[in-house]
Parts: sequence; C-alpha cells; structure tokens
Amino acid sequence: PNTYNLAYAVAEAEKAGETCIADQNKKRIVEFVLGHQSADGAWNNVDNIWMDRVQSTVFAMTALLRYGDKSEYRVRSSLRFGTAYLIRQMRRSSQGHYHWNGEVFFTATAIARSL
Repeated sequence: PNTYNLAYAVAEAEKAGETCIADQNKKRIVEFVLGHQSADGAWNNVDNIWMDRVQSTVFAMTALLRYGDKSEYRVRSSLRFGTAYLIRQMRRSSQGHYHWNGEVFFTATAIARSL
C-alpha cells in the first residue's frame, strides 16, 4: 500500500479515458499531494511498512502532472523539487544503464492484517 496509490490510480484512469472524476476531487488530490512533500523534494509513504520514497514521489508527481496547474508557482516548484530528488536518487549500473534502487516489496500480509 502506498499513500499516493489513489492519486496515481485516478490520474491513470483519466489518462485511459475515464471521465467521471469531478473537478472538486482533482483539486483535493492536488492539495493533498502539495501538502505532503518533504523538504528534500520527495514524498513519503506515510504510516506504512516500507518508506518507498521513490515510488511515492513518482505517484505524487504523476497526479500533479495530470491535475495541477503547471502555471501555478506551487505546482511548478513542487514538480521541480520532486524531479531533483529523483535525479539525486538515480544510479548508474556497470553497463551504463540508469535505474533507481528498489524499495517496493509487495506482500499480501499487510492487506490481510488490516482486514
């Protein structure tokens, strides 16, 4: 589970053609995402077992890119700081490929425990 799963899933659903997402909910998603960015540019997976900051940052930024007004200073700055964080976390393999170290481990245990 990730704090930004819903924001990401809604943005991806709309990208795929879903049209029933109310503007009011889009604004809520943007405010939620903007309100949870860390000072280093990342987003944290709040109250979950794995921090997976890279995945959280990508999920949050996907929602901002879809729903945020990029001419608004807060949105632009947030995206810029998020991008800088992701660049700082990027690694290069010995074969010259760029990647991010994996932080996400899926287990159904967390889901079963919360039921």
